[in-house]
Amino acid sequence: MKLLTFLSLVCFFLIPSLILSQDENLDNWHHFPTSNTLHKGISTIEAYDLLKNITPKEVIVAVIDTGVDHLHEDLNNIMWVNMDEIPSNGKDDDNNGYIDDIHGWNFLGNSEGENVNAETLIETRIYAEHFKYKGDFNSYKKAVKAFHTNRENTLISYNDTKNYLNDVLEIESAYEERPITIDAFKSFKVRVGLEDSKKLILTYLSKNNNSITNFSSLKSAVKNNLENYKTYLNFYYNPNLNLRELIGDNFIDNSERYYGNNDSKGPNPNHGTHVAGIIAAERNNNLGINGIANNVQIMAVRVVPNGDEYDKDVANAIYYAVDNGASIINMSFGKLFSWNKQIVDDAVRYAEKHDVLLVHAAGNSAQELNGSNNFPNQLYEKRRFLGPKQPKNWIEVGATTFNYDENFVASFSNYDSDLVDIFAPGYQILSTTPESNYAKFSGTSMSSPMVTGVAALLRGYFPKLSAKKIREIILESGSIIDLEVLRPSDNRLVSFKTLSLTGSILNAKAAIEMASKG
Repeated sequence: MKLLTFLSLVCFFLIPSLILSQDENLDNWHHFPTSNTLHKGISTIEAYDLLKNITPKEVIVAVIDTGVDHLHEDLNNIMWVNMDEIPSNGKDDDNNGYIDDIHGWNFLGNSEGENVNAETLIETRIYAEHFKYKGDFNSYKKAVKAFHTNRENTLISYNDTKNYLNDVLEIESAYEERPITIDAFKSFKVRVGLEDSKKLILTYLSKNNNSITNFSSLKSAVKNNLENYKTYLNFYYNPNLNLRELIGDNFIDNSERYYGNNDSKGPNPNHGTHVAGIIAAERNNNLGINGIANNVQIMAVRVVPNGDEYDKDVANAIYYAVDNGASIINMSFGKLFSWNKQIVDDAVRYAEKHDVLLVHAAGNSAQELNGSNNFPNQLYEKRRFLGPKQPKNWIEVGATTFNYDENFVASFSNYDSDLVDIFAPGYQILSTTPESNYAKFSGTSMSSPMVTGVAALLRGYFPKLSAKKIREIILESGSIIDLEVLRPSDNRLVSFKTLSLTGSILNAKAAIEMASKG
């Protein structure tokens, strides 16, 4: 068994359990004042103090994501409702091309109500359908190499994990029913050949001394890892999988717009529901949490499966959101390669033309962005006649933690002095999850809706502001951080100011102050 392979698995899959640990004092840390010297939030309460005498305009915010649970107790009153559509009559009453789109639309389903959940990754599609790929040859080579490498490593890890599970069962039988603690287990002698597995059990215990208390919980964690690897092999890295047949569209036909169904919740809306809650969970209703904005209607547009999204779906989601009244779009998703970047670029330009702001998560690969390692992004394909290189309606967001020290930048966050605009809280963020539950997630996926929420405040309380002006205000009003932090890609101490365009973090109060001055 390869010890290092499984250790990397442990580190990856134990992150959620650490992230979801509860700390009552920090449940709402992202709302703390930006001036807080211990835990820098976005100054939400201070921002509302400046807005007391202003009645806001309602703003439609599209959440392009995995779907949103519109029945959640903290979201059901703030969901967008298409008033021109008669629910469940099977007709397109408003003639927008989408039947019964009450709370949004789902581009990952068909008219029979069937939905896609798990999907392939983009490198798998490029490998399987290379003759249809629209990218350049260098990107093709990188994608194919990534596919082969990742699939091989996943298969190795899957087999290693199966072997490890067998070892755990044997060790459990010999250990009998004694309490499984680090001190007790260290002195336990195993037969020759099980030494590596004993080390891995100790690793589990040291990293999860609260959740791994017996062999039952240990086996459950290992089995969960095994199931994840099965998903990777059966879906992510399966070149023979073609779930677009279920949807019924021709995914290389970019002119197709009207496919999918009205199930904007979808089969697994965990991520999108969490994002929506950060933006606008109903405030001061004595339930769960307070979202950032109190003037929002959430439009749910489902394009993100358990796997990588399709560029065509992303473009169509932007068109749908713009055409149906959204003035801000949150996009907490991304992938390593792009199948056809131009169709997304065209949709971004369409949003820019219609004064719609796009807010995008920078990604969780702990790497420096360069325009070709995370998609979608704000760098247009080179088309000279289309004018400016970058849109003026796009904000790219990195993630911070609640530790105002060298660990201030989240260890997973992407960064760049040009391609990341600003940072915002993205670590252990408590928000809404399906079935009226709540949980803490981490990721730049949580940072992006922080900015979206503040943008919604600006757009609602100062409705004359354009998307371009809102972007300028958010970036210019950010709090400059003069701190040495660990750079995610190499853990080297660098100035925080070198990791984004502004060198700042989101500050809702300062943004409101700046907007108030006109």
